[in-house]
Amino acid sequence: MSIRLTTIAASLALITALPAMAGEPNPTLQPASTIDPGDSLICHTYYHEGTLIQRRDCRTQKQWDRIRIRQESSIAAFQLHALIQRN
Repeated sequence: MSIRLTTIAASLALITALPAMAGEPNPTLQPASTIDPGDSLICHTYYHEGTLIQRRDCRTQKQWDRIRIRQESSIAAFQLHALIQRN
């Protein structure tokens, strides 16, 4: 009886997980007003640690540059704060 219940539970878990792995999700949509007609989208695919589901993030080169600069300044501010606190 216990083996039968375990088999049924495993089968149900597999059946519910299959649709999530079946297809690629749609890329993140950008509002039409934020994209210039001449700019092309650059898409990056991300996998969250421990999952099989991927996420696509599509942005223009200017948007990717803005994100990179914001992250770099945030890291620099954190490092400077840590250096000041240590002394």
